[in-house]
Amino acid sequence: MGYEEFKNELRIYILNLAENLEQGIYELPDEMKTVFVLLGKPGTGKSFISEMLSFATGWYLVNIDLGGRKDTEILEGTTPAVKGAFAGRLCQGFATGKQRMPIILLDEFEKVAGEGFEVDISNAIFLATANYADQVPDFVQDRAKFINIPLYTYEQRLKYVMGMLKRKLGKDELTKKYADQITEDFSKKGKGHAIENITAYDNLETTPTRFNLKYPNDNRIDLVRVRSGDAEYENDGKTVKSYKWLGDTEEAK
Repeated sequence: MGYEEFKNELRIYILNLAENLEQGIYELPDEMKTVFVLLGKPGTGKSFISEMLSFATGWYLVNIDLGGRKDTEILEGTTPAVKGAFAGRLCQGFATGKQRMPIILLDEFEKVAGEGFEVDISNAIFLATANYADQVPDFVQDRAKFINIPLYTYEQRLKYVMGMLKRKLGKDELTKKYADQITEDFSKKGKGHAIENITAYDNLETTPTRFNLKYPNDNRIDLVRVRSGDAEYENDGKTVKSYKWLGDTEEAK
């Protein structure tokens, strides 16, 4: 449901792939070697639809959460000459999936540089996620195809909730008799009252990673706290990276 631009792009890709296979072409041509960058705000389902693509095609999904990393060790591993060397997520993914054409998901990717184990990735399908196009490095923009991932509409969310509840209830012998009783009214939370003033909350709960703001009519907003790794300092001749919670800054307060 939804994600029309993504489905259209991948439909064209798979049709072209099938045509090549029928012609006996088993290597991806250069025009098909691209990175699909899924653009959308947090929570739109960019990682979720990558999982659904893997489920639909049977192609193994190698999910690599880069999360702002500046090095390539998680991707490529470290040289075997170093004590404690490891192969890296790319090589591990190909070995685990036992496929030449897996799906490589680079979640929240950034530019990385370095060297490690060699592995043939020429036939893999690369999906990368980002929140905003202007934050993607220029060298990636020149080599990638951008796909916008919009938020679900209210009707789509309602349909999703009903379907999810019916599937969950239907899996258990004790509850499956209730699956067909799920209605739209039951699936709706509250009466859809808008939050007129986000600063006028009734209660604020804080944890080390979240701010949970509660409002009238059972409305709430959950804010996830993120870390900044920009602060660095010298310690015994070594550069140490100091993380701080952005939620603790004066601007956030």
